Amino acid sequence: VAELSSLLRMIQVIPDADNVGRIHRMLLAFCTSWRTIGLRRAFLLLVDEQGKMVRGHLAAQRAEAVNDVSTFEALARRVVESTRSIDTSDLTLKTRTFTVPTDWQRCGVARASVTGVPLVADRRMSEFGSDPFFDFFGTRVYVAIPLRVRGRVSAVLAADQADSSQTIAVEDISLVYSMVQQAAT
Repeated sequence: VAELSSLLRMIQVIPDADNVGRIHRMLLAFCTSWRTIGLRRAFLLLVDEQGKMVRGHLAAQRAEAVNDVSTFEALARRVVESTRSIDTSDLTLKTRTFTVPTDWQRCGVARASVTGVPLVADRRMSEFGSDPFFDFFGTRVYVAIPLRVRGRVSAVLAADQADSSQTIAVEDISLVYSMVQQAAT
């Protein structure tokens, strides 16, 4: 409860960030720095409307040793540390090499970018049978949530459990969706 309360307090600062890049980094850090949200990795993919592509941009991953302290200060420190490491992380470098055409509707990220509707992509579902995200990032299930700015989808936040056998809970999707909506305002 203390961590969720702190998270909600911190989310309020997202729209006050000085630029879009900082907002994106904070969003990724929020998704992966909290025990309250059960997601281990988060990816930000930008929508290139002219090139009709979704391109990997940034990524964050939960640190293996997450301290159990749930004070506001400890949580804020984790978010700041995560935000600072996003640009130079191996996962971000790998993410920047991922590109998929927006018309590849068997890819959850591409579909979310076109429809503007959040979705859960599961490798076991035939509609996502040829989704390159699964093999590229070594995952079997991920959530894709479009980021709308001024009515258009400018990016997609994808989040997963990495190679874990844990499922993505409805509560996690709801919380991440709420953060994305807050970031888009």
